[in-house]
Amino acid sequence: MATHLFRLAQEAISNAVKHGKATEISIHLKSDPGWIYLGISDNGTGFSPEKTAASNGMGLRIMKFRTEMIGGTLTIERNANGGMAVMCTAPNPADDGN
Repeated sequence: MATHLFRLAQEAISNAVKHGKATEISIHLKSDPGWIYLGISDNGTGFSPEKTAASNGMGLRIMKFRTEMIGGTLTIERNANGGMAVMCTAPNPADDGN
């Protein structure tokens, strides 16, 4: 799981810098009983949600694949102030259910 989350963050950061021309990027990682949350947001130019849904780009497809591999969900959306927000929520494998 750690490798998948690392690679998700790496791809989101790369996209923010390369395509979005971001100058600031925030990364948040949180776990609680049952769930792990990874969020990456930037101040770049962003792109439309329609383009995200219809994209054939390898980076986005790999991000979706990695999220599925860990049983999670991936959300990519435009920030209110510009830029993008990438959020991955996945079951916490460290949670033994107690």
